[in-house]
Amino acid sequence: DSSFASLTDLVVQEVADRTYLPLWGASLFRPGLIRAAKVMKGLDLDKVLPAEAAGEYTYPIALVHCKSDQRIKITHLAQIRAQVQEPPWLVAYLNCDHSNARFDHAEHYNATALSYFNSRIEGDLE
Repeated sequence: DSSFASLTDLVVQEVADRTYLPLWGASLFRPGLIRAAKVMKGLDLDKVLPAEAAGEYTYPIALVHCKSDQRIKITHLAQIRAQVQEPPWLVAYLNCDHSNARFDHAEHYNATALSYFNSRIEGDLE
């Protein structure tokens, strides 16, 4: 629910959202942010690429996103979708905040998740 496509893109967006810098200005800090994460925390931010990882799956994956999500924009969903090998199970909900589809649209969300997992189980048994 509301996955991001690239951690460095997300961090740059967060800098832009939480400061007076425009996105292009925040992007100038990308190399420094990547280096600081590596030196201070041992994290390789530029290696966290869920969109790229999604392309490795040889079966349909489920993608759920809230269209009005301000933390992780819907463009991340499009980036992930562009990488997958098989057509994904794709649901984009209106009127929900970041990662809240499972609460705000619980009945449909749960039914979709159950259908997806059932299709995966059936596919694995064939």
